[in-house]
Amino acid sequence: MKNSFWNWLLVILSSIGLMMYLVLTEGSENITRMFRLIDYRWVALAMASTLLFWVFDALVLHLILHNQSRTLPFGTCFRSSLIGMLFGLITPLQSGNIAAQVVVLKQHGLESGDAIAVMLVKNIIMVVSSVMIMSTAAVVLGASLYRQSPVIFWVVVLSLFLNLLSILGMIVAGIREDLIRRFVLSGVKLLAKLRILKNPERISARITVEIGRLHVNFMTIRQRGGMVARGMLLGIIGLMGSYQIIYFIYRGFGLAQANYVDVVAGQVFSMTIQSIVPLPGGAGITDSGFYFILISLFTKAFINFALIFWRFFTFYLPILAGMFALAGAKKKLKTSIA
Repeated sequence: MKNSFWNWLLVILSSIGLMMYLVLTEGSENITRMFRLIDYRWVALAMASTLLFWVFDALVLHLILHNQSRTLPFGTCFRSSLIGMLFGLITPLQSGNIAAQVVVLKQHGLESGDAIAVMLVKNIIMVVSSVMIMSTAAVVLGASLYRQSPVIFWVVVLSLFLNLLSILGMIVAGIREDLIRRFVLSGVKLLAKLRILKNPERISARITVEIGRLHVNFMTIRQRGGMVARGMLLGIIGLMGSYQIIYFIYRGFGLAQANYVDVVAGQVFSMTIQSIVPLPGGAGITDSGFYFILISLFTKAFINFALIFWRFFTFYLPILAGMFALAGAKKKLKTSIA
């Protein structure tokens, strides 16, 4: 989180750049006219679909904790998910998502190893769910995407491959206790030699205990196939809530030529690209991917406005909600300490 200033600066600059792009390409009069023409009933459905994703993301966490005999209420899981989204969206490759939620879970009584194991399983479930949706979209409409843009098609294929590698890496992290311990302790020894870390023996002993807890918890959860299957079902429903936002925006502009699958697949491909872009929220690159993938459906008259609405629901709104959740969590923590 030490680089949060630069991450926030990039988020702010990208949002300013996006708004300037809209003003320069469309003009103030056209912007005003478009916001008057849009059917806000469809925008309300996009909002409801966003909330659906947030709720089901929290339900996956609640399900895993419940199967671990934890008694955290759903509200805490919901707050944890929102805080995770906040830090995930303002850090490269959403690297802050797991770390932020681990901190929240530790504040509610979980040990580090237990919290990491829970978040590792949750992340595997969500990534597997997203890969299933991405793969389905690629099979159904991959040929159409290739005809439209071979470059974007191969970027999507590369993104799918890297997501599969990330799943494998997380599974290895949970199963191979010895490998992870050697890797982490080697890092501790290196930092101690460089005089960056003090008391390496005490830190190594604590890390060894927590890695052991991580392994035991991961192996326990791994054996509960029914829970994992239910989690994946919840994950797919939640992710579809996020992916179908663009369809409601499409209908809000009065467009109806393309069917649900074609429009949703466009957003799936865009989010697939975002998952491997090493910038907060895939700033710039994801926007370009969205533009080139969906311009044939929205046409030049609507594509820039669709991009703004899409970014609002999938990027800026979760950041805003996460900031409120974080503020509430800090206030609650201070109250409990007092």
